[in-house]
Amino acid sequence: MPMLNKSQKGFVKRVATVFVLTLVGIVLGALAKSGIGGMETNSDMNGFSLLNKIGLFLLVATSWIAIDTLRYGRRYEAEIREHSGLSRLLTAYRILFWLQVVLVLLAGLFFGGLAVLFTHPVG
Repeated sequence: MPMLNKSQKGFVKRVATVFVLTLVGIVLGALAKSGIGGMETNSDMNGFSLLNKIGLFLLVATSWIAIDTLRYGRRYEAEIREHSGLSRLLTAYRILFWLQVVLVLLAGLFFGGLAVLFTHPVG
């Protein structure tokens, strides 16, 4: 792999950070949810609650970092696109980012609509 310039290294580091934080947040949330059935004491509940909070915090922080990564890719697009592999990574990252945004909005509309439907029954 040829040497990467400063802008390309920054982009790779940002994408890796988004990927790792997302993965860790999902794993911590899954661990917290899998341990719910085995809770016996109050300290067990506090421990799993803390894991869940940390996982959610990481996912929220990842959202901000993902937006920053998108802006960074736009700012240094010419330098990033000099490397063919990173050019594809930038394109894939943009597609996945906007797909995530659309899915989150659709989920919000769907689940928000269900919440309204169940809290305010018709008839």
